[in-house]
Amino acid sequence: MAVLHLQNTKKVSAERGYSVSLLSEVQKAESHTDTILYSDGQSVVVHSAIMSNSSELMRNLLASSESKVIILPSFSPVLSDFVSLVYTGHVANLSVKDTDLLTSLCTELGMTTTTTVDKDNEHRGKRSEFLKLETEIDIQSEERFRLRLPMSRIDHRGGRALNCGHVFEGFNGRIQEEYNCSPVGPYEGPYDQDPQIPLFAQLSKSKLNYDKYTNFSHPEKIQCKIFQIKQKNEDIGDLDKIETLEVVGNSTDKFVKPDDEHRVFYTCSKKSCMIPCPCNPCNSGEGQCPEHKIMHMDLFDENEHAISIRSTELSCSKENFFTFSRSYILKYPGIPKKCPRCRKDLLHHKSYHMDFHWTCKFCKLYQYKLYPKTVKELYDREIKEKSWYKSVCP
Repeated sequence: MAVLHLQNTKKVSAERGYSVSLLSEVQKAESHTDTILYSDGQSVVVHSAIMSNSSELMRNLLASSESKVIILPSFSPVLSDFVSLVYTGHVANLSVKDTDLLTSLCTELGMTTTTTVDKDNEHRGKRSEFLKLETEIDIQSEERFRLRLPMSRIDHRGGRALNCGHVFEGFNGRIQEEYNCSPVGPYEGPYDQDPQIPLFAQLSKSKLNYDKYTNFSHPEKIQCKIFQIKQKNEDIGDLDKIETLEVVGNSTDKFVKPDDEHRVFYTCSKKSCMIPCPCNPCNSGEGQCPEHKIMHMDLFDENEHAISIRSTELSCSKENFFTFSRSYILKYPGIPKKCPRCRKDLLHHKSYHMDFHWTCKFCKLYQYKLYPKTVKELYDREIKEKSWYKSVCP
């Protein structure tokens, strides 16, 4: 598999990252308009300032033309990849055919690109850049069973290309970059409150409840199944773990959570499937990184320690993203964001811990939110938790 990199016409700060540095250029633009790329009945929208910044040809073309529509014959298969390229500076997991087609498109638009081989993907199979939301599973009757992760797992790649009129600095800048580039989507991690309390208690615009947040889905007419994890799944990427599930039989009984302190099981919207959590700690026996432990909340380092971000917004682009009930940040003091083992642990937590895992350090840090039974009790408990941290030494 190949990775295509865009050589920008302006020097981009590697330290701040391609996306944030490029958005700084957008802020300087005198006008904020969109350019529509149209090919074979499909269209995508790209911020005009970003298109102008991608090549001298585009800068001159957009400056001299009133029309903001560019017609591109025969490039529809790679339009979405093109959007990812100009917004992030690279696009991975490209086949040879798509690499050639996307390179040709960039050349037509005056852009310079370079291609590298993704060695990890070349040897271990194609890996996703975003959480794989569904899979098709072959069953004995030659029927194909399509299984999808719960509604809390959303592809929000489109939100990354929305209004990017403001680039934040400091910790808010880090939140902006991590949220807009999250491979998991807006709801990272588990349903972190009592199942009887709707999620709008913490995110006022959310329409999810516990069942919608945690239950998988499949076609209504297909009988529920019992699943297990494939024995050989080492070559399946961290974001593709839904592909580790296989069917072992039909299920007619209503789902009852197994009494298993080491593994978590989910069900479907019809409440009869039994689906083991595909996360690494539930299935490998390895546990999480033993070197790094959760510390006192006052020891959280905004630059060094890991976080999760939860919101109902499509992107972090405006100041109101940080207001109460639009988003909240879960901090993990003592967990370095640069530790490879911790990064993997956190990615699996964000991706596959739809329900609370008592063996997960990230889940357990916020277990106090599970006990309140009303919205008011939840708010009061948050206040008590902050007071408790102030009463004990770090």
